[in-house]
Amino acid sequence: MREASVVGGRVQTKVELKLGCEKGDDMSENKSLAQMNREDFLEILDGYFVPPEKRSRLTHEEIRILAVRFNERINVPIVSETFEEAILFKVILKMDVFLYDHLPNELYDMIRSSEKGISEAESELLLGRLVKVANRKIDIPYLPELVEAFLIRFVLGIVMKALCQNWSLERAIEASDEVVEGGDEEKSFGRRKLGRN
Repeated sequence: MREASVVGGRVQTKVELKLGCEKGDDMSENKSLAQMNREDFLEILDGYFVPPEKRSRLTHEEIRILAVRFNERINVPIVSETFEEAILFKVILKMDVFLYDHLPNELYDMIRSSEKGISEAESELLLGRLVKVANRKIDIPYLPELVEAFLIRFVLGIVMKALCQNWSLERAIEASDEVVEGGDEEKSFGRRKLGRN
């Protein structure tokens, strides 16, 4: 299904398009473009032109768990502990919509399959590109820039790891301390520094 080659030091892939899969569908039905019929094409268009309020691939529970994991690592300044997880839930939902808009759903849906996925090298390339775009497109004015940058890297790092072969979103969230290394943000806003564990 997937071939990878290194050309000029850069990993290039040819991914056979998996068409017609929605969240929760069996991902074993793959069709090439030549095998698509009109209904398959219309189904892809329906997924592409989804209204903004439905542009989400993560479940509410997955978003909640991501918010809790992030909140364990970083203190959100200005607000009390009571509101942190609610704010983080909304910010992670915003990240989910960003990923819906910038990743093909067929690729994004691989977070639920440990059998299918991309290589670690492909994941790193994609992570680097998406972090740059997300930092330009997502602005969260009530978070300091360092916290915003770490949140973007945190969510994208977990999702990109979940896209890898032999990984899933659940496994990537459980391993989030190893998957996403802290940097200057954690030194400045980390729970341990502020004594809020």
